[in-house]
Amino acid sequence: MRSFKVLALCLFAGIPVSSLFASGTVWSEVVNNVAYIHHDKAEFNCCPDMVFEMEKNGNFIDIYEKDKCTNPCLCDCEFDFTHKLEGLEPGTYTAKVWESSQCDDKYSLSGSTVFKIEAKTDLPSNQSLMSECGGWTGTGEHPFPEMPWLSSERIVINDVKIEYMLPENASPEITIYNILGVKIRFFSPGPQSQGIHSFNWDTRDDKGIAMPKGVYFVRLEVLGFARSLPLVVLR
Repeated sequence: MRSFKVLALCLFAGIPVSSLFASGTVWSEVVNNVAYIHHDKAEFNCCPDMVFEMEKNGNFIDIYEKDKCTNPCLCDCEFDFTHKLEGLEPGTYTAKVWESSQCDDKYSLSGSTVFKIEAKTDLPSNQSLMSECGGWTGTGEHPFPEMPWLSSERIVINDVKIEYMLPENASPEITIYNILGVKIRFFSPGPQSQGIHSFNWDTRDDKGIAMPKGVYFVRLEVLGFARSLPLVVLR
């Protein structure tokens, strides 16, 4: 299992901004009125010394990811970051993620995302986690234990085992789409217990017809979360 670093978010102001060196994809999800801001495939040096800070101004949130460059390595790597925001007031929010990966104290905008909070939960609380080099996306791991994960080999010859983890008892739904977004296979096992489960896809659709070579996507939906992975069928 990979290990994760846990860091607190705090207020931060006076950020010098650069338009260069932004990387990765920023997206969000809200479950039980807790917001999760994701920054996938962020490029930093292989052994960063990361700090995460936040500035909130009304319904606008800026999250800053900085490598302190204490002991930089002579290589680059992709990391995944997840920022968990609790206790926000009801409303629609815009979150921007900024990264500083060049040891120059300048930040680049990695991306922005919009999310909505329906009701306030607890007192404001923020937490940030980062993966090891290579990221946790699609590895069968996830930083927060309340979140499900989905894992599979990406290259498929004849069939493939797809694993997923349920953080609690639930009824998952798993759908496989082709590259055009057309649903070709649906898997609904009914109520399942907390833990790791799996199923095999034989690269056929719901009618038993073998699918041609190409790119497909498997999507897990459960407990308000959604996880997707690409699969490349080679046969």
